[in-house]
Amino acid sequence: MHWEATWDRVHPDGYVPFPFTDASHEYKIRSSYTAKREGKQVLYVDVWEGSTRDGTGTVIWDYWGGANQRFVFRRAGNGLAYQNVFEIVAAHSDKCLDVDGWRKDNGARIIQWPCHGGANQKWYLERRSDNRWQIRSLHSDKCLDAHQPSLGVPERGTYVQQWDCVGGKNQAWSVVN
Repeated sequence: MHWEATWDRVHPDGYVPFPFTDASHEYKIRSSYTAKREGKQVLYVDVWEGSTRDGTGTVIWDYWGGANQRFVFRRAGNGLAYQNVFEIVAAHSDKCLDVDGWRKDNGARIIQWPCHGGANQKWYLERRSDNRWQIRSLHSDKCLDAHQPSLGVPERGTYVQQWDCVGGKNQAWSVVN
């Protein structure tokens, strides 16, 4: 197995490695604070109904094993681990997670779109104080956010958008095998 490390700031003077396997490995993006069923987190980023159409939105949904819930993190920071920049590519469609319409405002939906290398399709991971990840858009510097006005635990079917990074439970993610 080939390991690459990306780095995450935890303390002003230190870094913690976040290992990614080779670029073909598929990961799931789990909403870290969603309800547990049989001891497992159940809600994951999901391309709606497994569609391969351009512009299809994303939601969080029960994990069922579909390729529309698995993503490849393709390094996009000139291949340098310390730059920690990725295209997040849906395994079922080979399309990138994209901030719809290059918008920079709160509430812009996260859709799948053919990968074109634009900043609205580039993301970086940043460790939160609760030891979970926030996933930030390089384009807008806003966080991947499961729509939840109370900042609480999101529910199944909640759409995924970008929003100012406010540390809510709806912006806490785990990247898992």
